[in-house]
Amino acid sequence: SLNGREVPKAGYAANRFGFSGGGPLSIPHLFSGDKTFWFVNYTGNRSKNGFDQVGNVPTPGERQGDFSAIATVINNPFTSTPFSGNMIPKSLLDQTSLALLNYFPLPNTQSTRYNYQLIGANPSNNDNLQTRINQTLTAKDRLNVNVNYQHRDAETIQTFGFVDPTSGYGLSVGISYARTFSRSLINTLNWNFSRNVSQSLSSFSNGANIEAQLGITGVSTDPAAYGPPTISLTNFASLSDATPSLNRSQTSALNDSLIQIHGRHTITYGFGFQRRQNNTIADSNARGTFSFTGLTTGYDLADFLLSLPQSTSVVRYTSNSRYLRETTLSGFATDDYRVASGLTINAGLRWEYFAPFTEKNGNMANLNYVPGATTVAVVLPGQGGPAGLINPDHRLFSPRLGVAWKPWKEKQIVIRTGYGLYYNGGVYSALAGRLVNQPPFAQTSTQQTNLVAPLTLENGFPVIAAQSVANTFAVDPNYKPGYAQTWTASVQRTFGRAYVVELIYNGTRGSNLDVLQLPNRAAPGNPLTAQQRLLIPTASEFTYDSAVGSSIYNAGQLRFTRRFARSASFNLFYTYSKAIDDSSTLGGGPVYIPGNISAERALSPSD
Repeated sequence: SLNGREVPKAGYAANRFGFSGGGPLSIPHLFSGDKTFWFVNYTGNRSKNGFDQVGNVPTPGERQGDFSAIATVINNPFTSTPFSGNMIPKSLLDQTSLALLNYFPLPNTQSTRYNYQLIGANPSNNDNLQTRINQTLTAKDRLNVNVNYQHRDAETIQTFGFVDPTSGYGLSVGISYARTFSRSLINTLNWNFSRNVSQSLSSFSNGANIEAQLGITGVSTDPAAYGPPTISLTNFASLSDATPSLNRSQTSALNDSLIQIHGRHTITYGFGFQRRQNNTIADSNARGTFSFTGLTTGYDLADFLLSLPQSTSVVRYTSNSRYLRETTLSGFATDDYRVASGLTINAGLRWEYFAPFTEKNGNMANLNYVPGATTVAVVLPGQGGPAGLINPDHRLFSPRLGVAWKPWKEKQIVIRTGYGLYYNGGVYSALAGRLVNQPPFAQTSTQQTNLVAPLTLENGFPVIAAQSVANTFAVDPNYKPGYAQTWTASVQRTFGRAYVVELIYNGTRGSNLDVLQLPNRAAPGNPLTAQQRLLIPTASEFTYDSAVGSSIYNAGQLRFTRRFARSASFNLFYTYSKAIDDSSTLGGGPVYIPGNISAERALSPSD
């Protein structure tokens, strides 16, 4: 360092090791042949990634209510006058606050900006094993088997030194069977299975029920979620650690493709089936969060010592388990037609079916809402609608067309054009993730303190009479997945052996894009009377997702390329484009003028 003092550094280490082997499978005196080949590869990683975290923590004096060293005046909320000498009497210090202070470290460094520093390294380990067997069954039949396995574990050290462990494993299996019926007819059948498990715990998981010992009520009683609440302060580092969770995702897929060669045509037929599971056990904000801002005394830590938070929040689940299921189907046919030596046409049609996710136990909720209506009701699976609360669409057809043409043999000019339509079937996963976290299966409670019933650490999450509809998200039951149509045309000219000039046009049109509206938003006014100004007073404000957005993009590009020659290559290109839409993001854009989506249409933010 410049001052000559030794400065501690975060540790770093990376070790990688492994082995691999393969060849014909031969077991002396038992099995020998050249039709079976095997391969095994193992790789291990052991690493440590350093970190250097800093922050401000309460001093020994501040922990006892002595704020004489700061300029901020500490007010007594019980007398509305400043505390004498900026010191809070010990008789007023809350015992729960003092107990929670034990989880805040003491200052360990002197700096003009922070008084606490933690230097360390987060360890991370993983082991990977890949195996493959290729078997020639007959002259026309082949079988391939692939098995991959990974195990991993790591630790994350939080700012206050809490060590949060994570672990998991992944398994994938692939079996492929190929049959050559003739030189012009080949079939391939594939089965794939994958499973991934990840678990995160906090430093306090499955230990003592700290909040129960401190008298904090209204929080989770799951042993995995045990620990202190999250304490958010304005001038000091927050008390927090990892949120325990267990995620298990699994996919089974069966795909078949048949290649038929007939003259100048190479035709491929295929179908696909997938079954997906996404199982999650998690309590988001299960211990609750207390926010201290200095609203009562003028200083956040003084508010904390008196157990007077400004706001609190907690999530309560009737069940912290969510078991999502989805089935997808697809079928396609393509024809690669070589019309002539300088002309090739590739045309195809694909059909897809994406079943909206369902929850194994029916723990998901939507709202029966009609735009402009003054009433809304909660809808659950089994109440006359689809199991996934969204009507499926069986008519998702995607045509594809591509043409490559070289008009003159003696000139290096190639003309290409193409068109394709693509659906966003993955959107159902995001929608399901929000529908399963809605009342009555998940209750999010956010409260602000008041003079009549001030919030405290011991009573920060009182159960209050909820509105008849407390859901914050809904989706159109006739929602259709968004799709994009893309088209392109280009002319390419090659000069000599190394230089290429291309003139390219690209166009994309997006349809059925997500648009997010707030149909029950209160008109501007006094926040204390916002509930009375809602269009639907018996419901909270909620986001309504409907697939009514659209976009258009056009671009022209001029590209100049020098191919690799004489140890040099480069690209120069110029693009002129224009993008217009009323929904700029893939997950949905907000409507700022309720009920007037057309007013949102303008240049895209990225234009």
